[in-house]
Amino acid sequence: MIITTEPDTGPRPPATRSRRELTWAAAAGGGALAAAAAGLWGFWNPGDYLYVERLLHHPWGFASFAAALTAAAVVLGVPGTGARWVVGGLTGLLALLLASVGLLLWLTFGGDSRYVDAPEHRPYRLEVAEVGSLDPLHLVYVESTGLAARRLGQLGCFDADSPMDALVSARWNGPAEVILETGDGREHPVPVDPGTGRPADRVSLGSACQD
Repeated sequence: MIITTEPDTGPRPPATRSRRELTWAAAAGGGALAAAAAGLWGFWNPGDYLYVERLLHHPWGFASFAAALTAAAVVLGVPGTGARWVVGGLTGLLALLLASVGLLLWLTFGGDSRYVDAPEHRPYRLEVAEVGSLDPLHLVYVESTGLAARRLGQLGCFDADSPMDALVSARWNGPAEVILETGDGREHPVPVDPGTGRPADRVSLGSACQD
């Protein structure tokens, strides 16, 4: 009988990743950090700039994107098939959960806006926003125009669940006053500083709008 044995090659070397995989892992990790930073900046928006809000104020979207990139970085960069797929799979599930929560919040609080330019070519305008689909609100702001556009103040908040309190129209009555009309036919004048566009008062109708 001939007995054969495998040569003793010693312990196996630890699993390693190629330079290309490590490069892609580093890129994914850097992208995750950038997405997280952009999401935080858009969430806090210390200057209240409109372009920052509209482009970056999507915290759940950026969070899910950052989690997905983190999962990719783990899968590409961590040696050992079992460990990287377990960690990557868990991070991917977190990304999916964050995206689902973000979609739910968008359905709850997302909305559309329309704009009414100020008379006499003043450098500000009205923004009339419909926010939310489950408990809708009508919000009216004055915002400046131009590249550094920012909100100057809120003129009104109206509970759209109540037809009597819902906003019907918003219009300028000259550069120093805005007229807000509600479903019950009432008109609510709000004075505005004609030089800066900042409102001097605020109208709140409905329980959802009470501070």
